[in-house]
Amino acid sequence: MVACEALVRWQHPAKGILSPEAFLPTAEETGMLAPLGWWVLNEACRQMRSWQNKYEAAREMGVSVNIAGVQLINSEALALIEGALKESGLDPAFLRLELTENGIRQFGEAATPILRKLKRTGLQVYLDDFGTGYSSLAYLHRLPIDVAKIDRSFISGRESKNGGHKVVQAMSNLLHELGMKVAVEGVENAAQLNLARSLGCEIIQGFVLAKPMEAGAFGRFLAHQHLRDEIASLVLSSGDQESRSL
Repeated sequence: MVACEALVRWQHPAKGILSPEAFLPTAEETGMLAPLGWWVLNEACRQMRSWQNKYEAAREMGVSVNIAGVQLINSEALALIEGALKESGLDPAFLRLELTENGIRQFGEAATPILRKLKRTGLQVYLDDFGTGYSSLAYLHRLPIDVAKIDRSFISGRESKNGGHKVVQAMSNLLHELGMKVAVEGVENAAQLNLARSLGCEIIQGFVLAKPMEAGAFGRFLAHQHLRDEIASLVLSSGDQESRSL
């Protein structure tokens, strides 16, 4: 494992766990999206550093945090991000900031200077859900993006049955030509994992590794990661043999 991703949930006292779709639109309408985003960043950095100190499997693991375009155009953005790193003690090399295509389209020009400054601290910039929005090739060429994450629909949904893997191959080739690494979201089984590998994607994310879990459960997951690595190796070896036999 190279990283985990911070996913915000609301533990509502009456309705239980609520997904972002239930509250982020309201947060955006009321001007609370940026404060919520900064809180998530601080918590993610603190939690990641805590796991690194406690678990061998997390020593070299990073954390990805989604960041809204409105956060990046804040004049204090650089200070807020550096403050989160300093307070938590997390090395910048282990932080990945994820932006969406729509965020780049809206704030690309304004966000470019801050992204370049952040890159100089050593952190990485990810482009999330690539292929679902509108991306100008000029933006992709100019922005300091390390990794583009191809949306899950191209490998695990309806698109995968309509030549989605050919689209992934084309996008992967383009992104590599632009100097980026390629990640694929929504990888749920060994067959999709092998497909992602065959298409030249360096990073995968999905249920084939683990489903989302709360912090305590993920700590236990890390504590037994060496056992899971051995099991995964056996499963993938079996899958490879089956593929060859077919």
